[in-house]
Order: sequence, then C-alpha cells, then structure tokens
Amino acid sequence: MKKEMRVKDKEGKYFGKIEKLLPASFKHSIRAYNKYRLDAIAAIGDKGMPDLFITLTANSNWPEIQRSLPLCDHENEENYTQTGNLRQECSSIDRPDIVTRVFNLRLRKIEDMIMKDHVFGRVANMVYRLFLIR
Repeated sequence: MKKEMRVKDKEGKYFGKIEKLLPASFKHSIRAYNKYRLDAIAAIGDKGMPDLFITLTANSNWPEIQRSLPLCDHENEENYTQTGNLRQECSSIDRPDIVTRVFNLRLRKIEDMIMKDHVFGRVANMVYRLFLIR
C-alpha cells in the first residue's frame, strides 16, 4: 500500500515523497503494533486489569551465554601483542545472536512457569511486549 504526500513549492511545482505503509500482517510495522495495542486493551476489557508487571532484562554475564561463547579469530595486532595468541574468547558484544537466543530461552521458561506451572496462581490471559534498548 502506498500513500502519496505531495506539496507545492514556491514556483507551484509539486514535490514530495512516496511513503510505504506496511500492513498489520508485517510483524514490526506501525499497524502491527497498533493492532497488538488494541488487542491488549480488548483483553483488559474482557479479562480485567493486569495483576502483574514483570520486567526481564538480558545480562551478558549469564552462565549460558558465557559457556556458549566460542573462540574468535582476532586479526588485530594489538590483541596479539597483549595475549600472545590470536585466538581468544569472544565477548557477548561479538555474538549478539547468542545473547538473543539465551534471552528468548529464559523468556520462554518464565512464560512456562507463569502459564503452566502457575507460580502466581491461575492465569486467565498474558500479554507481553519486547523492547530493544541500546
């Protein structure tokens, strides 16, 4: 879907840009986030106000992340002179895929604890949203 925005300049000529609007079926589009928000509001109207607000943040020092970090080839002479070896452990900054995978595993574990193990009692509905903060 496209929406055209056109404006006249001082000489009366049209200029502007074509803006692409993605449908709600596209996972990270503005329309999808609006749909998620409306679904959460509808769930509150149907099930009532939420009882819990839980925050989970990733920590690069989690043991699962540290165990999963492979050796990296650093071809930087500065690293070679300091360690005497070009192969050294990667940091979590070098492997964001591992941090993301471990975070998602922990998120699923917490979700299972809440929904299946009922650590907070019976749950009628659960809504969550993920934010990336850099």
